[in-house]
Amino acid sequence: MTKLRTLSCSLLLLAGCAEDQVVTTTRNIDRPGPLALVCAGRAGDAGVTVGLAPSSCTSDAGVGEGSSLKGTLYGFVANTSRGEVALFRPSSSGEPLIDLDRRSPGFGTIPVGSQPADLKATRDGCRVVTANVGSCDLSVIDVPAVLRVAAGEHKSPSGAAVSHVTPRTAAGPLRSPPQELWIVPSSGPGKQPQDQCPATTGGYRAYVTFPRCNLVAEIDL
Repeated sequence: MTKLRTLSCSLLLLAGCAEDQVVTTTRNIDRPGPLALVCAGRAGDAGVTVGLAPSSCTSDAGVGEGSSLKGTLYGFVANTSRGEVALFRPSSSGEPLIDLDRRSPGFGTIPVGSQPADLKATRDGCRVVTANVGSCDLSVIDVPAVLRVAAGEHKSPSGAAVSHVTPRTAAGPLRSPPQELWIVPSSGPGKQPQDQCPATTGGYRAYVTFPRCNLVAEIDL
């Protein structure tokens, strides 16, 4: 009888421990969708600068002959099932994914809108834009801000790093899921001092398809 009572107590203890278990979510590449590459680097004390096409970012050592900018190739890929965008380094010899939230387990990612269906980078590599089917909006990712998070200068890729654009007509919000987008500059290819990225997204426009409305819209970002 004593052995049976001891066994029963042991089972109760195990059951109690099981109820207290904490389930953590593994954050990594999950149902990857569209992706884009940008060439980013630092020029002197000016901070993160992005101003070249991915094809110009030839190695981690530089971005072409005669350039003082030390550039690195970065990739942004949409996690379509979770409404996130992951950051990775194609040329990395180790783990390619970059953790953007070291305070939590797994790889921290960039939160965007629900169900990103398309993702494009601006020609200068300063912004990455997603078309979100589930939330019927666009998300604009500030590439330099995200890279500052990757470097440990900022804590997490939220707030100023991601902004949201809701397509509107004269009657109000469109409320229709976007599908495909293309980004073009609003003005000429003017350069910031030392090729720095502009502080705002006012220099870009997006052409976006809305299949349910039989519509192609031009949106000022």
